[in-house]
Amino acid sequence: MLRDGAIDAAAYELCLFAELRDRLRAGDVWVVGSRQYRAVEDQLVPKIPSDLLPHVAPLSWQHINLTGDYIWTEPPRLDGDGFRPLLASVELMAA
Repeated sequence: MLRDGAIDAAAYELCLFAELRDRLRAGDVWVVGSRQYRAVEDQLVPKIPSDLLPHVAPLSWQHINLTGDYIWTEPPRLDGDGFRPLLASVELMAA
């Protein structure tokens, strides 16, 4: 990078852009507004609000028999918003 005791600007820029390319690919730096080189945190699945979290997990398997038919022994218990609770009670799980 030194030529005749001075910094060679072309070689310096080449090294700079090669390192920038590597850091972009690694996710160490990002470009605001870019889709490909955006911040890693922006690429993650967004967090689910805590009030909806109890309603997004799949049901357990106790309500499906071996033929794949759904079997419900009692009407579903819904909360005030009309959602099923995430976890079944212990007596339902023992059945």
